[in-house]
Amino acid sequence: MPQINRVRVNNVKYNFGTQFYDDFMMRFNCRNTIYDLANGGGKSLLMLLLMQNMIPNCTLDEKQPIEKLFRKGSGNTCIHSLVEWKLDSHCQRDGYRYMTTGFCARRARSAEEREDVQDKEAYMEAALNTGSMTASSSTASDNTSIEYFNYCIFYKKFGPDDIKNLPLVHNGERVTYNGLKAYLRDVTKEDKGIEVHIFDRKGDYQSFISKYGIYESAWEIVRGINKTEGHVRTYFETNYRTSRKVVEDLLIEEIIQKSYNNRLSVENDDSMMAKTLLDIKDKLIELSRKNSQISSYDNQMEVLERFKEYADTYTEFYKNKKNKEEVLYSMLASAVHMAADKQSELEAHDERNTDLVNRLEDKKKSIAVAKVLSEKKSLKDVEGLVKKSKELLSQKQSRIAAVKKRLMLMESANDYYDYIEYEKELLKVDTALDNRMREDEDITFELERLAGVYRIYYEKHVGELEDMTHAAAEDEKQAYDILAEAKDNHRNAEKDCAVVLGLRDNMQEKISRDEIRQQELCRQYGVLVADTALSELEKCNNHISDISGDIHSVKSGLEEDTKQIYKVQEQINLLKSKKVMLQENIRRMDEQSQLLRDNADRLADIEKVYGVRLSDDLDEAVLKAYTKMNTEYNEKSREYDKLNQYIEALNSGSYYMDSPDRKAFKDYLYNTYGTDVIEGHVWVSQLDDVQRENVLKRIPFVEYSFIIKNDFDRVKNNNVLSTFGRGTQIYPVISEKVLDSQQAAIDKDMMVFALKDMSFLRDDTKRRLEIKTAQEELDNLNEDMQKLEGRKQIVWEDYTFVVKYEAISGNTHTKAVENARQELDQVIEQLSQVDGSIDIYKEKKAEDANKLENLKKQLDSALGQAEGLKKISDLYAEISEERNSLKAYNDKLAKAERAIIGYAAQLDKSREEYLRINEYKDNVDKKYTELVYNWENIFSKYYVQDDTPADENKKPDTTEYDEENIREITGRFAGLKDILMNKNADLTDKEALKSHLEASMKKCIDSIIYRGEEPEKLKELYLQGKISVSSQEKLHEISDELTELNKQYNDSDRELGMQEAMLNRLEGSVSYAISQIEERYGTYEEFECDDPDVYVKNNTVITRELEDGIKKEAAAGKKLENELKDIQVCRKDIERIMSGAGINIPDEEILKKTDIKYQDYNNLNKEYEQTAKEYSAILKLEYKKTDEFVKYKSKLIDSLKSYNAEDLAVQISMSVNMPKDEQQTSALIASLDETNSYIELEKTRVHKGIEDMERIKDNFENRCIQTCSNIRTELERLPKLSHIKMDKEDISIIGLNIPYVKESVYKERMSEYIDETIEAAESFKDPEERFRYIRNRLTWKRLFSVIVTDMNSIRINLYKRERIKDQSRYLRYEEAVGSTGQSQGIYIQFLIAIINYISNINTVMDGGIVGNTIFIDNPFGAAKDIYIWEPIFKLLKANHIQLIVPARGATPAITARFDVNYILGQKMADNRQQTVVVDYYSNVKQQELEYTRMNYEQASFDFL
Repeated sequence: MPQINRVRVNNVKYNFGTQFYDDFMMRFNCRNTIYDLANGGGKSLLMLLLMQNMIPNCTLDEKQPIEKLFRKGSGNTCIHSLVEWKLDSHCQRDGYRYMTTGFCARRARSAEEREDVQDKEAYMEAALNTGSMTASSSTASDNTSIEYFNYCIFYKKFGPDDIKNLPLVHNGERVTYNGLKAYLRDVTKEDKGIEVHIFDRKGDYQSFISKYGIYESAWEIVRGINKTEGHVRTYFETNYRTSRKVVEDLLIEEIIQKSYNNRLSVENDDSMMAKTLLDIKDKLIELSRKNSQISSYDNQMEVLERFKEYADTYTEFYKNKKNKEEVLYSMLASAVHMAADKQSELEAHDERNTDLVNRLEDKKKSIAVAKVLSEKKSLKDVEGLVKKSKELLSQKQSRIAAVKKRLMLMESANDYYDYIEYEKELLKVDTALDNRMREDEDITFELERLAGVYRIYYEKHVGELEDMTHAAAEDEKQAYDILAEAKDNHRNAEKDCAVVLGLRDNMQEKISRDEIRQQELCRQYGVLVADTALSELEKCNNHISDISGDIHSVKSGLEEDTKQIYKVQEQINLLKSKKVMLQENIRRMDEQSQLLRDNADRLADIEKVYGVRLSDDLDEAVLKAYTKMNTEYNEKSREYDKLNQYIEALNSGSYYMDSPDRKAFKDYLYNTYGTDVIEGHVWVSQLDDVQRENVLKRIPFVEYSFIIKNDFDRVKNNNVLSTFGRGTQIYPVISEKVLDSQQAAIDKDMMVFALKDMSFLRDDTKRRLEIKTAQEELDNLNEDMQKLEGRKQIVWEDYTFVVKYEAISGNTHTKAVENARQELDQVIEQLSQVDGSIDIYKEKKAEDANKLENLKKQLDSALGQAEGLKKISDLYAEISEERNSLKAYNDKLAKAERAIIGYAAQLDKSREEYLRINEYKDNVDKKYTELVYNWENIFSKYYVQDDTPADENKKPDTTEYDEENIREITGRFAGLKDILMNKNADLTDKEALKSHLEASMKKCIDSIIYRGEEPEKLKELYLQGKISVSSQEKLHEISDELTELNKQYNDSDRELGMQEAMLNRLEGSVSYAISQIEERYGTYEEFECDDPDVYVKNNTVITRELEDGIKKEAAAGKKLENELKDIQVCRKDIERIMSGAGINIPDEEILKKTDIKYQDYNNLNKEYEQTAKEYSAILKLEYKKTDEFVKYKSKLIDSLKSYNAEDLAVQISMSVNMPKDEQQTSALIASLDETNSYIELEKTRVHKGIEDMERIKDNFENRCIQTCSNIRTELERLPKLSHIKMDKEDISIIGLNIPYVKESVYKERMSEYIDETIEAAESFKDPEERFRYIRNRLTWKRLFSVIVTDMNSIRINLYKRERIKDQSRYLRYEEAVGSTGQSQGIYIQFLIAIINYISNINTVMDGGIVGNTIFIDNPFGAAKDIYIWEPIFKLLKANHIQLIVPARGATPAITARFDVNYILGQKMADNRQQTVVVDYYSNVKQQELEYTRMNYEQASFDFL
């Protein structure tokens, strides 16, 4: 619920116009507010005006309605009341934070007045819009009815149309009723950032504001409380005296039900529920009637099913008889067939044996050829391997030579570099020896000259060498990229090869699995070679077509046989039925004749008793006597029931009121006014003797009346009482105030009442005497009723006897019996003629049926074989495709392997090129480094720049110096430098060093020559920078590589040798195998074979099977010969037995044409004698079953009659006879099944109706239960929503205990309640009364009582705060009393909890705070102590409730608890007392205010 921010009242005059609210406003700031105004100052009126915003046109006092403001002399024309609400966060839509609700009212105008003011108001509306207005006046009228409208204005912030600035006054002129409405409509059309809604209907308005938390149920409570000027306790004790009343009338009826109706936009759920139940009432009544039908149908089907089970025993009996006859015949036919079949089998056996031998030889030859083809295939594969191995070996050999050559060159290069170094040292030593005697100056000069020469060489070659290093680096990068690409190509080729190899291996595995599956299928379906499956499938399909054609032909013949049999059988059935019917008629007429003779004496006695002869409607006379006696019995029975109820009432000390209308009237009163109603005799019994005597003297009929305890006016004004009943009875309704009133005396001398003196009810002795008298009368009635019951039974038996006798006597005639006997003879003769013709058709049908069965078996076998052949042929084709795929994979694999070889060669070439370029780069780098180093660190120190003028005649030094010259210069420079540095060096050491250097140089040259290299070529490579010094690690690495390559080469060479040896062996084996085939079979002829190994494997299995087959055929031939002899002996024995049993033996040719035969000779040999004995026993049993059938049939007919199926019993009696064979038995069973199916259909139809009705009832009951569950859920929230924190303790203000029944019995109790409601509603004849009764029963509070064990046991506990904390406790709602102040405090707490409860159950939100607002008029009169209000203010704060209190003289302790305090008073203005603000206090922080704080000045006035 939102909280009130500001209020405004405008243009309201009261107290005959002597007092008024001009344009009055107060700011509550959504806080607890108290305003003080003297009594008579308009305090209650202000609250009433504000309440019009929550409950339009409401009153706080019935004597002071809002209409009173417009009575003559009031001076009011148009009044306004406005309340500004700050919306809860969950109610704020589109950013609108505030809502102003407004109420605008005026006196209702007559038609003439509306015409008079029409022009004037139009002018005023125009003035309002244009800014100019002329003063106007209004006339008063005695008509005090009003017209009003409500409106809502939404805004995001304060502005020109908020509560303060809404132009209710313009230029001193009041806005009119229509003017305000027009202004609001115009504002709606303009884009002012506000939203306006106008309501002319109260219901629409209240529904709208409920969406924003302003709930009618909450404000109705506030209104009710303020009727008594804040006495909350008085309100609850008056309206809700007990816990039950609180739950039923307040929580359920006023709060929960209205909340749900509001949320579901339902106005009158009780009426809707009542209408629904009224609509389905008749269906629910019919439900019980239909349930009884179901059991009858079940019983009928049960007895028919038992009879069918008995009849089904004849099926087996006749089947057994027929089987034995057929068995004997089939035994002989089987013996004839077996002998012929065995002979044919012997002949076929010899042909098969010869064929198997020939096929075996063919297979052996083809296997030998396939083995040769397999070896040839292996030979071709080995040839490929040898070729590939040679290619790999050659490649490896080339690689070894290249690596070996590279190693030799690198070692020789190292030796040559050593040679160069030795040579430098030797030149250095020679120079030292040659110049040892020179002067230092000469040596220095020579060094300077040599440095100059080196300078020339340096300047010429340093740039070239630098360019060469860059070019060498670029070449190295390119070579590295080529090498990396070669590596990637080689690696990818190996990956591709691995992928193809995996696919090839997977395909080989799949082929192996499929070949195994193919072999299994071939064994399963008897196929020797899979490649013949397709041709065999074609043959099998042709065979299937032939069989299908034969089946079609046989079926056509079988259908014709069946038609003929049915035709003849139908004729036989008709004749048999007619025969049975005639026999039954004759028997019945004989029995009836005998019955008439036996009962003639009893008929004469009955005629004598009733004085009427049979021919003179004796049955009607007897029925009339029975009806009269039954009526008398029923009257006594009703009298007995009433007397019994009278005695029960006396025993309980109460009155017996025997009147359905009075009971209905009583229920109506109790349902409408509840516990305020009490029956007169109960009420009188509760009075003391003096009161009772006084009341009975004044109102003698009070004990037959109904007493109303409270608010008798609402009963007196109830229009239903004046229309109740049909005018034949009266029901006094009296106010309980009759005790207090002495003017209610009735002059009994002028009135007489025909009524029984019931004063004995208050005298135990008289009451017992009355009970005894009534009991004696009851016993006499009971005795009379028993006598009547016996006489009724005798008369009814006479009636049924007369009816049956009359029916029999009318149906028995001698002529009819004779005609029936003659017709029976004719039927028997016709039956014997037709009976023989059916056997011919049955025999033919049996032959065709056997033939069809055999053909179906053949077809099933052929279809199974065809399915298997299809699987084999499909699998064979799939394997062929897989072999093609395998060949393609092998080709891809070979290609991939060749690619690996090619990429490997490319990789070796790239690697060699990279090493060469890398070595060249190292040499160039080394030369460049050496050149720069020598110049900068050796020669530059001795270089002297020639600054002398150039001699034009002197030629520049144009000598070309090569690397060798520079090497000599360098050595000479080093030697001279050494001489200069080491003058005193030993000559002997230098000469020894020279000898050593010369020897080392020779050794280097020898090593180079030894490795096959030429020193001059190395010199050339050295000068070109194409060789360099290699480290020992690099030399070892290459040496290891060479060793590994040699090892790989040797392994490959050995593998090649083994492959060549295998090739030679295969070539020899192929030649030998071909010669062996030609020698054994004459010729060697190859054939197409994709996989010779598979062919050999498969056909080897076939040869073994052929060999096994030949062995089995030999054993089978011997067995066939022995069996043929045994069958011939057996045939002779069977013919002997059949002759002895009198069974005709057909000719052998006829027997051979039959398809009947035993499949097993051993069974035939064992069973033929036993079968003959069993057939003789069957003939004897057939005679006994005739009498048994009659007994079962009679029992069935009696059972059906007892289950209300008389027509069906007659039909069975006429048409059901003992079957003569299996076909008649089947027809009888089918007929019984059909009858049962008809009954089942009818039962299903009835059951479906029952299910529909039960579903309707179940849905309605579930709806009621859901309502109860919803109520329970909401009630359980009440205690949870009343918690506050007090003294660091969580305290619940309200406790609620309701004794619920178990949820498992909700359904049962609700069903019983609905049934009782429907049953009781039937007693109301008037539809409106019935509807009102049902609606009352379906109110939410009445429904809720269904799930509660005892509504009177409901307990509400309220928290009572004491001065001493430990003495605070919970009290029952009914006992929540103490001092008046304490009680007031308890009930205020209860009120706050209820208001919060209403807000919470009506609010659907996720989190956030829900605010509430309460008005209580001066609640402090009896509750001034602050300890009483302490928990109240905590509860207000805990539940975010704004308390607004109009009061007078509240203590400072109380007023200090309120955030906003107003003191209002009155001052004289225009000779009227105007209500104004005298003083104002607010502890709301300035920053919390959302508008400027109100400024006011102290008014001075005289208190009136």
